[in-house]
Amino acid sequence: MFHHLQQPWCIVAIAENTTIADITQPKYVPPIVHSLFPLNRVKNYEGTTQPVLAVQVTELIDGIFIGFAINHVVADGKSFWLFVNSWAEISRGFNKPTKIPSFKRWSPNDINHPIQQREVPPLRIFHFTKEKVAQLKSKANAEIGNSDKTIIISSLQALITHIWRSIVRGVGVVTMKTEEVMEGGIGQVGMEMNKLLL
Repeated sequence: MFHHLQQPWCIVAIAENTTIADITQPKYVPPIVHSLFPLNRVKNYEGTTQPVLAVQVTELIDGIFIGFAINHVVADGKSFWLFVNSWAEISRGFNKPTKIPSFKRWSPNDINHPIQQREVPPLRIFHFTKEKVAQLKSKANAEIGNSDKTIIISSLQALITHIWRSIVRGVGVVTMKTEEVMEGGIGQVGMEMNKLLL
C-alpha cells in the first residue's frame, strides 16, 4: 500500500491491487482490512500523544474505502456513528446534520460525581498449578455438601470464583452482592456460577 498524504489524523492511500470484492466477498476478514484503518494497535490511554480521531481514505482499483478510528475516551459507539452520519450528510450538501449531538453530561440517578482517576497498579501474572486448581475445586465441591453429585463445580468455575473473590476483597467495594460473595465461600459462589453457566 502506498501513502500519498500522511498526517497523524488524516491518511490518503492507494491499494493498487485490491478491489471492493477482495474486501466484501471473502467469508473471513481478509488481512488487508486492518491496513485500511488508521491508528491500529493504538490504546485508548495513548490519546495524550496520539490523535483521538483519524480517517484514512484508501483508493481501490474500483472504488474507495474510508476507515475511521476514534478513541473511546472521547466518544462511544453511538456518538461515533452520529459523527460519521453527520459528516456524510454535510458532504451530501445538508446545511446541518439532522441529528444534533447532546453534550449534556449526566451521572446515574442525577449524582454529580467527577470522574476519579486511580493509580494503575503494576500488571501481574498469576500462575496456578494443577495441584492448586484441584485443591480449589475440591474445596468448592466440599463446601456445597453435594453428596449425591447432582451439581459439580468445575475446575474453571472454582478458579474463576477464587479470582473474583480476591478482586472483590482487594478493591474493597462492599455491596449486598459482594458481601454474599465474600461470606458465602468458594463453594456457594462456585455453585451460583455453575447455575449461570449451565
